[in-house]
Amino acid sequence: MFETFRALRDSAAGAMFVRLLVLVALLGGALAALQLWHRNREASGPVVSHSVRAPVLIPVATPSPPPAPGPSLTLAEQRRWFRPLELARMTFTFQPRQGIAPGEICARLKELGWKTDRAGAAPRSGREECAMERTYPRPGDGPPTRLFAMARSARDDDDNALDFRVKANLHDEAKAADAGRDVAVVLADLMSRVGRAPGEALLAKVAAFETFEAEVAGAKLSLKPERADIRRFNLSVLLPRPFEAGDSSRFAPIPPEEKRLIGRQGLVPQGLSADAGPADRP
Repeated sequence: MFETFRALRDSAAGAMFVRLLVLVALLGGALAALQLWHRNREASGPVVSHSVRAPVLIPVATPSPPPAPGPSLTLAEQRRWFRPLELARMTFTFQPRQGIAPGEICARLKELGWKTDRAGAAPRSGREECAMERTYPRPGDGPPTRLFAMARSARDDDDNALDFRVKANLHDEAKAADAGRDVAVVLADLMSRVGRAPGEALLAKVAAFETFEAEVAGAKLSLKPERADIRRFNLSVLLPRPFEAGDSSRFAPIPPEEKRLIGRQGLVPQGLSADAGPADRP
């Protein structure tokens, strides 16, 4: 056996094999030493620990508290449709009746110093109308300042009960203040007769001939200028129709004779006597 190894060592192949084994052993030892050195280095180095950043809370507004629950409704309150109407607490306001005719307006204007221009029925429509005028003397030559008023009753198909208009022709500006004051007096008197108050601000605009459009308790008022070589203004007052209640006889109680007649004709519901009064009815 040893002779075999000795012969292998003395040969060239054996010498190469021995060299290869020695080289492999050296490389293995070098790799083992390098690995051991690397392990010792990691063990002696600083320890790094991974940490999670703490969460940051963003300040927000405090939520509003929920609304406090309301009082619980009773069964009677929940059934609102069964509640009594309580008509005794209600108040009814009706539109005031006009109670004024064109002739009455013209009579009042005559008391205020106006002169009658014409009165009677209109030629075409047959509506009652009357016209009044008032002039303000002007010293010297030239036409004077003149006011012309007309009152007309309503048409059958018209929504207005009364149409009252005043036209102002201010030829003499020196008399414009007097004319404006008289128009304001007429308007205030007319509105008071129909139960309405135009107000001091509106009357001041009329006296100063300031253009406006307004509505006072259903009455439509307007003062508008007219194109001309002088200052001209048209005042319009439209009064609405009064409230008409109609025939109220249908609300009267039925006489006993008529109730018996209705009962014999079978118009009374079953179970209700024709002679039953209001207290006997359900």
